[in-house]
This record gives sequence, C-alpha cells and structure tokens, in this order.
Amino acid sequence: MASSWKSLSLGDKILRGHNLLWWAIVFPIAVIAIGYTAVSSTWRSQAILNDHSIVQATVSVDEETAPTKQLARFKYSFDVDGKSYSKNFPVPWRRADQIEVGGTIPVAYANFDPNQSQREELLAGNADMQANLISVATLAALAALLIGLFWLVFNYLIKRRIVAYLE
Repeated sequence: MASSWKSLSLGDKILRGHNLLWWAIVFPIAVIAIGYTAVSSTWRSQAILNDHSIVQATVSVDEETAPTKQLARFKYSFDVDGKSYSKNFPVPWRRADQIEVGGTIPVAYANFDPNQSQREELLAGNADMQANLISVATLAALAALLIGLFWLVFNYLIKRRIVAYLE
C-alpha cells in the first residue's frame, strides 16, 4: 500500500516527483508532439496527392542555409503560370552526390497552392498513415525504454546517495 506523502523521506519524495515528471508529463508530451508531427505530415501529403500536378524542378545548392555535419542543403525551383516557387530540402551527405546540381527532379505540387510542394519520391511515403503511426509507436516504445533506463540510473544514484548520507 502506498505511503502518504507526508510520511515519506526526502529521497522518496524526490523519486516519486521524478516518476511523476517523466511518466505523467514528459513522456505523454513527447508522444503527442511526435504523433502530431506524423499525422500533420500525412494530412499535408494526402492533400497534395488529392489534387496535384508534377513538374520537373531545377536543383541548386541552398546558399541561404548552411550545411551541417550530417546534411547537405539543396533547393528546387519551378514555375507555374509564370510564377516561380522554390523550396529547400536537406539530404544526408552520403546521398548528396546523387543530387545533380543544375539537373531536374520530379516535384509534386498542390494545384490549389503551388507553395505546397514536395519531392515526388517522398510524397507517397509521407502520405501513408499506417507507416507513420508505426513509426510513432516505435519512437514511443524507444522513448519509454530510454526514460525507464534513465529512471533506473537516477533511482540507483539517489538511493546510493541516501545510504551514503545515512552512514
């Protein structure tokens, strides 16, 4: 049976507060944020696929955004009804040599708003709700595992510190 809060030692109060923080606040917020991102990406991709056109967009290096150690930055641009549209996209450095600067790539854009565009190769994958929800479930399980491991280490350190303090 659970002890009342007033009868707990300081260490037990810290452990219970830590449990509450991670399992009742941080974990649900992280899962909700990841889930919202996946679902909104799916809805956006499905909206483009419902009424879209495909155009060959010209690829250039994105000079406005600096590359990182992991990602090269590119930009594609295309014209629709005499108006130019462009969008940045990152590519892992190991695949950057597959992107031909000055070449073209197929891009799907929404007919209702050509600003809503995405590389055709990514669009179908992002529109798959089941695959995105499986990814969210996998990330949630991984997050729960990491939080559990963090909790075990923290619990061990707190108990060790309490025992050392009492000696």
